[in-house]
Amino acid sequence: MTLFWIIAAGMVAAAVALLAPTLLRHQRPDSDDTARLNVEIARDRLAELQKAKDAGDLSDEEFAQGRRDLELALAQDLDDAKRASQPATVGGGRGALIASALLVALITVPVYYQIGSPQLITNPPGSQSADHGGQSMPPIEDLAEQLRQRMEENPDNAEGWFLLGRTYMRLENYPQAVKAYEQVVRLMPEEPAGLLSLADAMIMSDGMQTSGTALALLEKALRIDPDNVTALWLLGNAAADSGNTSRALQYWQRAYPLLAVEPQMQSQLGQRIIDAGGELPPTPTVAELPPIMSPPDAAPAA
Repeated sequence: MTLFWIIAAGMVAAAVALLAPTLLRHQRPDSDDTARLNVEIARDRLAELQKAKDAGDLSDEEFAQGRRDLELALAQDLDDAKRASQPATVGGGRGALIASALLVALITVPVYYQIGSPQLITNPPGSQSADHGGQSMPPIEDLAEQLRQRMEENPDNAEGWFLLGRTYMRLENYPQAVKAYEQVVRLMPEEPAGLLSLADAMIMSDGMQTSGTALALLEKALRIDPDNVTALWLLGNAAADSGNTSRALQYWQRAYPLLAVEPQMQSQLGQRIIDAGGELPPTPTVAELPPIMSPPDAAPAA
């Protein structure tokens, strides 16, 4: 047992040592670097999806859903990066470090005794007295069901419904994702991110077909935020899927100048415009651009 406490103390000290450099120096988040990193990650992920599709590992529907998720997540991450540009709080670093050391010890030890395996200290790994019996983490489907049950008990938690909707989208359970996002829209009817997420889930649930309801959601999001790049992009996709190339170009050409601060995304959209036979509109200066999009505060970070 003594050896256990020595090891535990060493691990707590290591955790505090990792926190110390951050707490003891002044920091200012660099939103530009974060945005560039998000774009690079999204671009790499898109390339991986394309390779998987070319290799036959992904269907057209799965590839389209993956691309849509990337576009939505990237737009939200970029907005989060802008909000994070506020200066970091000055002072209190030493106090925070001391508090962190105490909290790490006070939290981790009880939690370990609650959900860990303290019996392994005295019992060998093969002992039959282990409470968990070597069981692994429950499948994500079970966790989603647990979250759904909690949301039914607390139906006015928009953040929880949004997280549940995203989980169901990852599981490709689109009908359940629609139900979750419908609750988000019920609680936050004027927030574009909830409207866009519900429309995307409906499109996937309908086999990549944009129904009248989904189209109305996209159009409402655009009325609330006329410069919402995600709404313009998805409306353009819907118009192109229906064969209305001219309408698709109108949406894409409106979105193209708004992406001047993100040249990689702008280049991708520009290629779509050119492939559709359109011309690239002039790009204003960065100072003239409005924010890319404004997702709701209830939407959790990625």
